[in-house]
Amino acid sequence: MGSEITELLRSSSNDIWSRILNHPFVTELFNGSLPINKFKFYVIQDYNYLITLTRCQAIIAAKLEDPQVMRTVLELALADVSTELENYNKLLNRLDLRLEDIIKTKPSPTNTAYMNFLLDTCTLGTPYEGLVAILPCYWTYLEIARYHAGRLEANPVDVYRDWARVYLSP
Repeated sequence: MGSEITELLRSSSNDIWSRILNHPFVTELFNGSLPINKFKFYVIQDYNYLITLTRCQAIIAAKLEDPQVMRTVLELALADVSTELENYNKLLNRLDLRLEDIIKTKPSPTNTAYMNFLLDTCTLGTPYEGLVAILPCYWTYLEIARYHAGRLEANPVDVYRDWARVYLSP
């Protein structure tokens, strides 16, 4: 990530990072052995999470005083609500999932708890507390994609390969 503080945070939590990077879901997804139903469940949960993330970004932006930082957060929200969700709509079609059904699907208890944490932090906290709360999503996905990038070409499941490549693109 680059700065001294992020390097310090990253190195002080190597055990957590190792568990994330080597989680069975992640390794199975990148090597192509993940059962498709697990991936579909994840996609449904993640779609609902992305809607909440976009709401959080809007809340954070509304609280910011600095117009440049506000603009950056709003651009992030726009990218998530347009590009990211557009990619998900294509993914849903490939997985024979319908957006209408996903919207009606109740998020899992774990996803609900995480989304509530983010909304509470962004609503009740400072904008910078909100930014800190949403940072792990971006950081973790980038680290996971980089760590497992070498496995993608050998991954026999096109939909997994295509999904993961998104997180390696600039």
